[in-house]
Amino acid sequence: MRISRVFPILGAVVLFSATTLAFTISGAHAQDGSIFGGQQDDSSISPDKKTPPLTITGPWSGSLDDNLAGPGTLNADFTETTNGTLGGTWSFTFSAGTDFGTIKGKATSDKVDITFVFAPKKPYVHCRFSIETSDASDSAISGNYKFAACGPLTKHEEGSLDISPE
Repeated sequence: MRISRVFPILGAVVLFSATTLAFTISGAHAQDGSIFGGQQDDSSISPDKKTPPLTITGPWSGSLDDNLAGPGTLNADFTETTNGTLGGTWSFTFSAGTDFGTIKGKATSDKVDITFVFAPKKPYVHCRFSIETSDASDSAISGNYKFAACGPLTKHEEGSLDISPE
């Protein structure tokens, strides 16, 4: 009678041990690939980090070469938000005079898109000149600009600029 009681108990012990061992082995195996020293390719689980925009905050100056006004100088004082939105003020000087206004634009990690808006004055209330260039860095911006909404005399006005931080 005792043997008939031993087999069921012995069977239960063996089954319990086998189950415990199986869970222990599979649990340890799952952890090997992450926390406990297993190598894992992080690129498959890490999101791509967005490259921050160029940093062009502060005073910049340099030259302009305009097809109608000739050579001149440009001074700009840029403000920039963390997402690259640009603002600020500017002034330029040519032999014919000086003008000024505000800045609107966007900087990305590899280019800038800047609009220099003239201070509103009749009849050129919406007058502006713009540059979009990938020849831009934290230490220099170069490229071609075009005028817009400045009246018939500046309809075909364009030029190039080359500026850097002061």
